[in-house]
Amino acid sequence: MIRHLRYSSATHDALEKNEQHCFAARYALNHYSSNSIYSFIPKNGCTTMRYSFALANGCIQTPADFEWVHLNNRTFSASLRDLVCANYSFVILRSPYTRLASAFMDKLVPLKGSPVSSHLSNFIRTSGYPMAEVEKITFRQFCQALENAEVLTADVHWRPQIDYLVYQDYDSYFRLECFDDAKAEIEHRTRILLHDARHLSRHGTDQVTLITDKPFADTPLKQLSEMKSAGIMPAHAALYDTTIRRQISHVFATDFELLKTKAPQAPDFE
Repeated sequence: MIRHLRYSSATHDALEKNEQHCFAARYALNHYSSNSIYSFIPKNGCTTMRYSFALANGCIQTPADFEWVHLNNRTFSASLRDLVCANYSFVILRSPYTRLASAFMDKLVPLKGSPVSSHLSNFIRTSGYPMAEVEKITFRQFCQALENAEVLTADVHWRPQIDYLVYQDYDSYFRLECFDDAKAEIEHRTRILLHDARHLSRHGTDQVTLITDKPFADTPLKQLSEMKSAGIMPAHAALYDTTIRRQISHVFATDFELLKTKAPQAPDFE
């Protein structure tokens, strides 16, 4: 079977100069014993997957080694030969609505008293939002800024998912919203034992109390930061209204089409 690379022929320059392909290839991880390729997409359960790959590839042995994972994002990146000769390929997709809400609350909303993160700095730099007014940023303003292509690609945690796909087609497309089913199939096909790393990363919504009955689209960063520090966060759906959903469906149209055609088995919100 020929595995067609999605972006390799987009330009006839040397492949090493093909930015689209090189970006996607960096996020294609190799599990060596099963010769499997997993394209990891930030905010799509990738911490659990990268931790499991590090264990399965023999580079770490216990949860005490967890920090190694964050310092070795490219250690298992696939070579061209790895990509072409893989026995199995898979990717885990996610609703753009919940992925974006997760990225905003995790990467842009700081814990009270914390310094400005590199992710928030990326957003401020590319959007032109005044640094002096950073505490006033709302989810609505964040979503509006994503109409700017520079902002959209400024951070890997909200960059469109389709940019991470190194293959034209994968053997399996899974949904994070249906992770239990994905876990069983991945373990069966690769013999990797998947280890839930949410308790190690401590940034999952399972760690907090979620508020579902109030709107938070226009709640400023300062208030969201205070809530987060107290272990309280808006449910993903509570950050949206009809206008924002329509806007995001336009900005991430290619991702929504990808889900519709390849992994339609889950609702918009978890």
